[in-house]
Amino acid sequence: MESTAIIAAAFAAKQNAVPVPGGFGIGMARSSHFKGAEFTHVDTKWVVCTAPMLSPSFRLLDATVRHRLEKNAFGAVAILRARPRSDGHGPSPSEAYLRRFQQIAWTALQVLWVLEEHVELGRQFLADVNQPLVGASEFDELANEIDGELQQLSPWSPVPRNSNAAEHKVRDVVGRVLARHGYSRTTGRYAGFWRQPIADGIWSRTVGAPVTFGMEVKLNEDQECPLCQAVELLGHVDAMIYVRVRSESKSNFDRVRYGGQGKEAIAARGADAVP
Repeated sequence: MESTAIIAAAFAAKQNAVPVPGGFGIGMARSSHFKGAEFTHVDTKWVVCTAPMLSPSFRLLDATVRHRLEKNAFGAVAILRARPRSDGHGPSPSEAYLRRFQQIAWTALQVLWVLEEHVELGRQFLADVNQPLVGASEFDELANEIDGELQQLSPWSPVPRNSNAAEHKVRDVVGRVLARHGYSRTTGRYAGFWRQPIADGIWSRTVGAPVTFGMEVKLNEDQECPLCQAVELLGHVDAMIYVRVRSESKSNFDRVRYGGQGKEAIAARGADAVP
């Protein structure tokens, strides 16, 4: 597949873009931050979504996936528009991070993710769209072990009072399991596109795969479980587990697990898997 021609067609189509919802969930109304349009490439329907590099538009990936599904399109192009150079807050991630992010977004979600500024400079898409999905057996072994430990916490009593309390309890379980496999906790901060995200937990080891393992925990106040946060973190770590704590239901945990060996694959399991 020729990504350069598809991205060129997307740039032409975005001139006619209209506001689209900013992601999944009933609270995701159409927003002026996100704009989408349809186009055709080699008799195949595609969509394009754009957003400025501002904090309110961090769900560009979610908005793009929703637009692709609603239009029943084969694939999508997401274009993140850089802020004016004069404010000093343009694209900051390393080339390695951008390459991994692009690979995961395409492999998992059929989204060609590009930075507008890079396209203009001829450095548009660094990932390999023809690369096959990499197996994740080592990740599945770790995730299944974590799943088993988390099930022993259900039902919680008392219910976590806020996200920090939920993160602390889940992090203790995940850290205990990973320690048995030689992991130790490291800093959770990493370089994203328009912010400096802090993961709820990151661990690393020197032997075996995956080398690095991340975690995100969501309580009731963030039920949409943004896809973008998982992909952002997978640009930095080899694998991750996404845990949603649902204190209002009989089952406390809906688990969405993502992972990829070499940061080039993604696997999803559970009731809230990628659509």
